[in-house]
Amino acid sequence: MNTKKNILLFLAAKDFSDEEYLIVSKAFLRKGLNVFVVSDCNGICTGSNGLKVKNDVKLYNVHPTNFNAFVLVGGKGMRTYWNNSNLKEVINKFLQQDKILAAVCSAPVIFARMGLLMEKKATCYFEDKKELEKFGAVYADQDVVVSEKIITGQNPQAADRFTQTVINLL
Repeated sequence: MNTKKNILLFLAAKDFSDEEYLIVSKAFLRKGLNVFVVSDCNGICTGSNGLKVKNDVKLYNVHPTNFNAFVLVGGKGMRTYWNNSNLKEVINKFLQQDKILAAVCSAPVIFARMGLLMEKKATCYFEDKKELEKFGAVYADQDVVVSEKIITGQNPQAADRFTQTVINLL
């Protein structure tokens, strides 16, 4: 039985990376995957360049059993989620079910702050490198880094490779 894979994309309510969202979501859709947007906003997320995206799922209503991977799209807005307990709770649920976790740009810092990248290679937006290292991650100046079922991507320029890496791991 060939069941279609479901990807859950997290967007910051404000200032997510429009470019990363478009590259990542379109690449998943081209591969025939179902893409669902999750956020803690009430309806519409707004990107740094004004892109408006409606969320399909509220953060508190996520059931990891319905998804194959949880992907956090970056952008400066993700910095406001570095300590978000609701987001961390959802990430932990995906972790407990041995699902793929992926984050690009400023989002990998969340994994580091949760202790998921302790002594593991990871990458993120260069400006957030110190934050990543402060929580025990070993920063790698690479487009994409895979550590077991955790994928980290550096920036919008790495979004294509980042997405392909998630697809390959599926």
